[in-house]
Amino acid sequence: MSKPFDIDIELAAFNLDRMHPTGKANLIKVAELMGMMDVDALSDYIDNDSLDLKAMATELEMARSSFYQNEHIKRYVLSKAEALIVQGLIVELPYQTREKRTHGTEKAIQRNSVTDKEIQEKNAVIKRLQLQVVELSAKLDGLKSELHLAKNELEKSDIRSHHLAQFGRFPR
Repeated sequence: MSKPFDIDIELAAFNLDRMHPTGKANLIKVAELMGMMDVDALSDYIDNDSLDLKAMATELEMARSSFYQNEHIKRYVLSKAEALIVQGLIVELPYQTREKRTHGTEKAIQRNSVTDKEIQEKNAVIKRLQLQVVELSAKLDGLKSELHLAKNELEKSDIRSHHLAQFGRFPR
């Protein structure tokens, strides 16, 4: 016989009295969802060997940002995720960036290394193109200043020739 779920026991490590009411309500929702689930029910929230926090947020009708910004929810989810890793249901913890994940398969590592090489090559091409853009921009600025000077000289020449035609002599 399974023992009944008690939210007070489940959240005994959290000081619920000092929490903001909304954060407390969200933590209780998450604890009620994850605390009562068995292995079969949790498999609905496991995607790519990790917990799918978006699916949980959708199920609970909560903002996904609550899972990422509420420190109490993060701590609770991480404690449950560590237990799931021990059971072998997931292989990586939530809230970790892809580079920092400690538990991964060789395919993922190989895929990432190929992707990293491609990214490095693309970054090199981007840097080279950015240098070309800077050089061409400098050249364009130089040509613009030359054009401006030539227009000024042409305007002065036109004024002089107009004055010469009108008065028969150059202006002083």
